[in-house]
Amino acid sequence: PETWEATFASFDGIIGLERLKLFHLNDSKKGLGSRADRHEHLGRGHIGEGAFARIVRGEILAQREREYVAAAVAIGASDARVLFRYLVPNISGALIVQISLSIANAILAESSLSFLGLGIQPPTASWGAMLNAARPYLTDAPWMTGFPGLAIFLACLAFNLIGDGLREALDPRSG
Repeated sequence: PETWEATFASFDGIIGLERLKLFHLNDSKKGLGSRADRHEHLGRGHIGEGAFARIVRGEILAQREREYVAAAVAIGASDARVLFRYLVPNISGALIVQISLSIANAILAESSLSFLGLGIQPPTASWGAMLNAARPYLTDAPWMTGFPGLAIFLACLAFNLIGDGLREALDPRSG
């Protein structure tokens, strides 16, 4: 109904605020070098929230035109019932895939920042820091870079495959 349009229209504002946060992070006097500022933005995970909002909005707008939603409204189902009983199960597959992709992206972002020396600091273990520490020994001991790189690759692949498997298992349209 009309309340959905107003709710989804606000998502564009959320995505715009997300961009402003990124500009603030890059333009602040402390910049990415500030440990507190960096951990605040990465730890809270606000960098990618707009993608979730856009996916939910697109899926809800597509699903609300389907016959099963019209049938539920025709028999007198409330907006909350239509949302939680019919729409949420049908959009969960797209959200599960986005969550798994976001986890893989977070692993890659943390590894990249740690490789550059801007992420988790020693003595805390990080695959990116391991790759950076092994750079001088690349010709003599290539396994020192191979294993952390392989771990990053396998972790990202595993999260993507788990997300795809969960989407297939939980998809109400697959029967």
